[in-house]
Amino acid sequence: MSDPIFGLTLGASGQSMVDRIEGTLSDAIRNGDLPGGHRLREIPIAQQFDCSTTPVREAIRRLASAGLVTLAPRRGAIVSAISMDEIEDLYELRMLVEPAMARRAAAAAAERPEALERLGELVRRQTEQLESGEVGDGLLDASVHAAIAELAGNVVIAGHVSNATQQVEAVQARARKWAPRGLESALHFHTRLLAAIDAGDADRAESVMREHLVEAQEGVVAGLQRQADDAVQRPEGTL
Repeated sequence: MSDPIFGLTLGASGQSMVDRIEGTLSDAIRNGDLPGGHRLREIPIAQQFDCSTTPVREAIRRLASAGLVTLAPRRGAIVSAISMDEIEDLYELRMLVEPAMARRAAAAAAERPEALERLGELVRRQTEQLESGEVGDGLLDASVHAAIAELAGNVVIAGHVSNATQQVEAVQARARKWAPRGLESALHFHTRLLAAIDAGDADRAESVMREHLVEAQEGVVAGLQRQADDAVQRPEGTL
């Protein structure tokens, strides 16, 4: 079977080679083009992107730091495969942190107009994606959640929030085939969050974030369960 790496096109010209490779691989992982368990081999990647293995190695190291890749002894870099238990753990972490960040963001919004504008721009970009019929950008979803934590004034937590969100993006991409309204639901909650934060309504912002995370987790789990059921029922050799 051909390595799916050979189907990828290097994007984001104008950035450093490391940034371009990281972005291309990250998008492919989150979109399901590089499935969980797939081995990332430096030499084929370097050949595909016409570069040395040095930027490839650094890009893989960054992906490992974000939790999208696992560095396994004797096997090298493996695209992370997240279990149901790990999904529950990630959402438990997010549930402990993100509602509090939404509350703090609402309290800080009036004093941080530039950060609020950045959040608003991200939500507007999501709206444009949905209206244009685009598949949607998992990184953009992670950026919305990170922007809320940044608005709350905690860049350290913002980084953790972004990483936790990105780790479930590849899983969410697979689940969306069986839960196609997931992107629409996310935008619905992001729009409500933006309105609550802009209004300085801390109670509402916290409540909406909590509701958002509960529904997101339920959607991912249900989507993956339908995927598993379909795989069992599908005759061998069919797609």
